[in-house]
Amino acid sequence: MDASTEALSGSGSKLYDLPNDVLIYIFSKSNLKELLNFKKTCRKFYKLIGDNYIRMSRTAAFEMSITRSSLDDGEISFDLDVCYVNHNIGNRSSNGKYFKRDIKSDEEFSKLLKIFVTKSLYRLVVRNCDNIDVFKVLYKHYQQDSSIEILYIDKLGEKDIQPFQQFMNQLKNVKMLEVLQISSSLKACKTKPSLIFPSLTSLECISLTESQDTNFLNHRLIVELFKNNPNIRDLRLSSMNINFMESVLVWFFFRQQITTSRTCNHNKISLCLDNISTYKEKLIRTLDITMCYLRGILGYEVLTTFKGHTKYEIVKKCFHCNEKSIDIHVTLINGTTKL
Repeated sequence: MDASTEALSGSGSKLYDLPNDVLIYIFSKSNLKELLNFKKTCRKFYKLIGDNYIRMSRTAAFEMSITRSSLDDGEISFDLDVCYVNHNIGNRSSNGKYFKRDIKSDEEFSKLLKIFVTKSLYRLVVRNCDNIDVFKVLYKHYQQDSSIEILYIDKLGEKDIQPFQQFMNQLKNVKMLEVLQISSSLKACKTKPSLIFPSLTSLECISLTESQDTNFLNHRLIVELFKNNPNIRDLRLSSMNINFMESVLVWFFFRQQITTSRTCNHNKISLCLDNISTYKEKLIRTLDITMCYLRGILGYEVLTTFKGHTKYEIVKKCFHCNEKSIDIHVTLINGTTKL
């Protein structure tokens, strides 16, 4: 045994540290709470567990939150919160929560993620982490066909666009995607989607907002999302780009007419166009003209909500079954206030 694993007691008897492999075996049989306590015991245990997470008994996470740290020390750091389920003796389960503050390096972040099984996550929240490589770490951590049902991202910067797409294309079973603010100097391309998500096929709800000086979102993105995700029922967009918003508005109605799907598409579907106070009247004129050319309208009503938003409720015949109807709701929202 080398000097690094040997110790002598003052009583004259020889005591030896357990070899690393034995310690790792013991740690691998421990639960998350015990592992965290071992890590706090000494630097050696901390390093052994950190370097051998793949051999540990990992806990399945169901919700994860990543937030830029509020510490004002001049360095970029972020906080990690993970909710998980403990399975106890007798097949009983209880909720638990792990948190780590002031994470300063990609390496530390990556090691912390390995404590948990994150392949099937219910919700991921990323707050105020634009342009600090969070999505690059998530892309490297997540394997192909990982599952996250709900994604909420409050800020997406220009540096995040590519790693965000790469990360998203590792995922499946995403049902809700919300990006509260996209900021980029990149201009929308006319011939291809501004964001490309070929692996996403189960989306039901999408909310995308770009900042005032950004002209990144484009019509092709919306077309591809609906093409690959036939179960989308709720689309909410916010942009100062009138051409983008107008094109989506017109397309949204006529896609109901020209769909080539063989399944009956009677359902309720809604579109919210947010922050359109500067060009609201133009969108209303476009919508009224579109209604004149839309076939199969059984009835429609124009309402004003108590917050002053304009809401169209349209009932249209389903041309697949010739029996059912499609309820189409379009809301034009003056500012960024909630419905």
